[in-house]
Amino acid sequence: MRKWFLVLTLMAICLAPVGVQAQANIRFSTVLVDIQPDYDKPSVLVIYHYTLADDVALPASLELRIPVQAKNSINAVAVADSSGNLVLESYTTRESGDWTIISLQSTSRNIRVEYYDAYLKDADTRSYNYVWSGNYPVDAFSVSFLQPLDSTAMTFVPDLGAGTVDANGLTYYLSAIGALKVDKNYSLHFDYKKTTDRLSASVQTVQPTGPVGSTFVSILAKNLNLILGVLVILLVVALLVGIIFWRKDRKRSSGDSRKRHISTAKRGNLPGDVYCNQCGKRAQPGDVFCRTCGTRIRRE
Repeated sequence: MRKWFLVLTLMAICLAPVGVQAQANIRFSTVLVDIQPDYDKPSVLVIYHYTLADDVALPASLELRIPVQAKNSINAVAVADSSGNLVLESYTTRESGDWTIISLQSTSRNIRVEYYDAYLKDADTRSYNYVWSGNYPVDAFSVSFLQPLDSTAMTFVPDLGAGTVDANGLTYYLSAIGALKVDKNYSLHFDYKKTTDRLSASVQTVQPTGPVGSTFVSILAKNLNLILGVLVILLVVALLVGIIFWRKDRKRSSGDSRKRHISTAKRGNLPGDVYCNQCGKRAQPGDVFCRTCGTRIRRE
């Protein structure tokens, strides 16, 4: 019994560094945090765009952090498929201090997490403190911020620099933070004044979630053979139905013609008809002489 205990202990000691090493190998080449207050809800929409480094083996076991109060406001956890389209991924959550840990197995290098979080509201002033506390190193970390519609007195700490205005009249800010080591925090505090309830999504034109036409074109491409097969079947069925109805119409026309011929023949031999003995023309009732040759009509 003691021998087996020793063997199991040695195995555990040998395997422990492997698990630690696998965890240490997780690294993101880029992380973009997209922060959008008052976008489509009166709250803060936070969107993470993660890209795993090329040397990270797939599938990768990930534990991603979001604020603990946002646990019930997760909007999406998705990964990019082979065509670049985002598909929802299964995940589990657990609480750890100030954080909700999202655990998932990713077969893709591109992961997206979306959640909503509440801001503080004091009369017309709204404020929020965003914090990144990554448990993985990031080679290039950046922040994108969409200024809320109808907002004024916008302030950031630290400053995000000058914004750019898009075609919808909305102002975007983009700040490149750089590399972040494990557990290196980054925080952004912002506040603004807003006197209306209008949301930014109400003035934005519809934007594709992937490359232009990617959803429709990818669906069409993946099911092209099926679509063509269905079209061919429908064409054959339509052709067969047309032939059946054409044959029925032809038989009906032939039958009607035969009936007319028989009827005409019968009318030509009606009892009481009188014909000229000379030229064979049919005489009209009461004729004495043939209207064609003038021969006297002989009636039996």
